[in-house]
Amino acid sequence: MSGARSLTSIDRSVAERLKTARLESGVTQEHTARVLGVSFQQVQKYESGANRISAGRLLQLSHLYKKPLDWFFDDTPTLAKTPVRRRVRSQDRMATRAL
Repeated sequence: MSGARSLTSIDRSVAERLKTARLESGVTQEHTARVLGVSFQQVQKYESGANRISAGRLLQLSHLYKKPLDWFFDDTPTLAKTPVRRRVRSQDRMATRAL
């Protein structure tokens, strides 16, 4: 079984916001890559949604691009706006069934 999970609509939305933030801030993919310690191709993958970005790297980019962290989630689909308590209860029920 593969450990890779498919990207969600939220992942794609964040990827689009990453590119928008970078372009608005006037920072190149090369500079972004140097700050993160990755290749510019990896930055391209984050921006295209080919690869997910970690929370830590997203925080780094929010500082680099001078955007509040929640800005990257402003246009996310409805799932992101579902109350956390309800999502957690649903996940707990699924985990209990798996046992």
